[in-house]
Amino acid sequence: MTRKIDALVIRAGVAGLYQLHQLRETGLEVHRVEAGSDVGGTWYWNRYPGAKFDSESYIYQCLFDERLYKDWTWSERFPAQPEIERWMHYVTDRLDLRKDISFSSKVTKAVYDTARGRWAVETDNGDRYDTQFVIGCTGMLSAPLTDRFTGQETFKDQIVHTGRYPKEGLDLEGKRVGVIGIGATGIQVIQTIAPMAGASRASAAMISSARRT
Repeated sequence: MTRKIDALVIRAGVAGLYQLHQLRETGLEVHRVEAGSDVGGTWYWNRYPGAKFDSESYIYQCLFDERLYKDWTWSERFPAQPEIERWMHYVTDRLDLRKDISFSSKVTKAVYDTARGRWAVETDNGDRYDTQFVIGCTGMLSAPLTDRFTGQETFKDQIVHTGRYPKEGLDLEGKRVGVIGIGATGIQVIQTIAPMAGASRASAAMISSARRT
């Protein structure tokens, strides 16, 4: 069955949440799809050790709604990923946005019908949408670079990407860790895991680092 709507928003980061809210306020019927299991965008996917916002916390505010910024107080000047993710949940729930979001849903096809002036959109879980507008809030660097190095498929230990760091975390105590990339993310990872990681074991985890989206 195909659902007919006015606008479809892709992804549930800061921009996606804002777009969903603002479009609903205009009276449009809007829905949003998100590949992850919850909201957060950058702060859902990037949960690596040491992940922090590299600007002051006051920048992350929803100034279009006085209640939202007056009822939330940041604990740090430069908040860490867990707190930012909680803030994203707070905004989502205060604006009652969850009812218009499909989680664990990834757009696989979008075809524009020039005669009708509408989009036919399909997702990997079988949902179909007939919509006038498709708004992509996917971020400039949201797709991690993987399989970049010759021979990594035969690496016997673990390889993870900061942009897809496991929710349950990794046990790095006493392990040898190779960090590839020394941008902002790489520096955050290195200074955070250095006290726990060491050369006492032969097993290793290799973390491929990239900038946050």
